[in-house]
Amino acid sequence: MLKKLWRKIFLSTFQKVSQEAVPKMPVVSLNNQTIGILTLAILCLVFTEYWSSLSYLIKSLANISLPLSNQLKYWLKTHAHPQWIKTVYWSMVTIVFFLLVPLAYIRWWLKKPLKDFGWQWRATRQDILIYLTCLLCMLPIVWVVSSSPVFLAKYPFYQPQPNEVAWERYFILWQLVYLLQFVAVEFFFRGFMLHGIKKQLGIYSIWVAMLPYCMIHFGKPLPETLGAIAAGLVLGTFSLKNNSVWLGVLLHYGVAITMDLLALWHKGLLFK
Repeated sequence: MLKKLWRKIFLSTFQKVSQEAVPKMPVVSLNNQTIGILTLAILCLVFTEYWSSLSYLIKSLANISLPLSNQLKYWLKTHAHPQWIKTVYWSMVTIVFFLLVPLAYIRWWLKKPLKDFGWQWRATRQDILIYLTCLLCMLPIVWVVSSSPVFLAKYPFYQPQPNEVAWERYFILWQLVYLLQFVAVEFFFRGFMLHGIKKQLGIYSIWVAMLPYCMIHFGKPLPETLGAIAAGLVLGTFSLKNNSVWLGVLLHYGVAITMDLLALWHKGLLFK
């Protein structure tokens, strides 16, 4: 069964992408699209790493003597849900640099259709069944790790306290932003990067996109970081197979929201 699945999905996709890759070019030849996409990806990763921290933003504003830093400090100090503010800010910065900037670059600089980068819904019934199977296979693993102190200390990113007022409403709003963040993450790594360089690098584009994707998981629990390697391979292959990132978004978010809900349940905040 697994051998047949490997041949039908992975090997067939690898062969198709390899056939579509351009022939080997002379050493002196450069491809502007590949260079541009990889350079922009590096810049987006750098800006997201630094500017997604609201504390870093406040310190930076203070260093250039802008009064906005004091206003932000006061706002965080007096707001009923300061952690929610920080978490939503982090997600919004990620959405800007992982989604909006690449979309603008493709549309107005490369002047290419967004569907060439996986920005389209495209899936057969078999594809949907495969994704559902992957999700069902992940759920028992999520169930086991969700009770781990390491995971409970990390998830959910917005961690409401039992005495917080109306935390349920803020949690739902956070999940909506969180879903958009997964759209951004999937498009950045399995759309913009992967499809943008596949003609030059062929199947190796999966591993090129997988490297920074794994690195953004540094600081998270080790099993999750190792799992990002497998996720990068599977979701990257599926994105190339369907030329679409959307099933990957649903799978990724499906695992994430399950983890969040289980974490809240283990903390006694859900279904008390």
